[in-house]
Amino acid sequence: APCDAERAEAVIKSLEPLDESLNLEVCMEELNRLVAEIRAPSRECYLVTDAQASSWQKVSDNTRRTMDKIRQSSALLLVPTGASDAENLAITRFALSSGILRRNSEARYVADVMNAGRANRSAVNVQLYVNNVAVDQRVIENIAPGRTETVSLFCRFDKAGSFAISSKLGSDALPADNARYAVADILESVRVLCVDGAPSEEPYGSETDFLTGALLPWGTVATRGGDAALKVDRIRLEDFRISALSACDIVVLANVPEVIREHAIALADFVRRGGGLMVFLGDKVNAEMTNRRFRDMTGNMLLPA
Repeated sequence: APCDAERAEAVIKSLEPLDESLNLEVCMEELNRLVAEIRAPSRECYLVTDAQASSWQKVSDNTRRTMDKIRQSSALLLVPTGASDAENLAITRFALSSGILRRNSEARYVADVMNAGRANRSAVNVQLYVNNVAVDQRVIENIAPGRTETVSLFCRFDKAGSFAISSKLGSDALPADNARYAVADILESVRVLCVDGAPSEEPYGSETDFLTGALLPWGTVATRGGDAALKVDRIRLEDFRISALSACDIVVLANVPEVIREHAIALADFVRRGGGLMVFLGDKVNAEMTNRRFRDMTGNMLLPA
């Protein structure tokens, strides 16, 4: 059948660049099958591509062999459509940099903006959104070609819950890389469980007395009620249970002599799921046994010691 030039042009114009590489192996195999079905003395095959580096820089052996098969039965012509002077800005990294994700707190996010074009870009506007509402913006005065500039963006969380955080640029030829996303799970309060390895009845004689005094500067009450940003529980080592991990965000081991294997496994899982673990050493700690117990099943150390 003759080529429908108008339809082909309409299809090409409707295509948009994607932020993912092309599966050349699958495409070439399908193309080889279609070429083999053509019943004509002279066959031509045109590859219309934006010549994306991630797709064409490393072509597999299977892809090369399939392209050779196509060349044996037809003329294989490459038609690159990417403009040589195309300009593009991209957010290559977006991450929480500092601050605490809890209610009534402020967080600082950083965004790396790269100029992937050939011309200097000036007055680049970068915005921060929380649940699709703009809360902050910064302007980068100039980004040279091939360079990356980093900006800091700030937002405040006045209530608990899960929030969609995003950093966005203006529109350009490749909109897919103009935004990056994150999720902020804002806690009503941070729950800290202090495990005291050397309790004492004397004032400030226990391993956790000064710690709880610092975490709760208005007193050493075990748990402050109401809307306290920090809620601290303090227990003895013999009272520690694995079930307690589900009710806390941070576990503090203060001069704990030894952690049994079941507790070490549970703490490793707790950390992998995002929990915080603080280990304060002291004269009662068995260093050799602690290191041995905190080695998980993959051979990685939970502690850096």
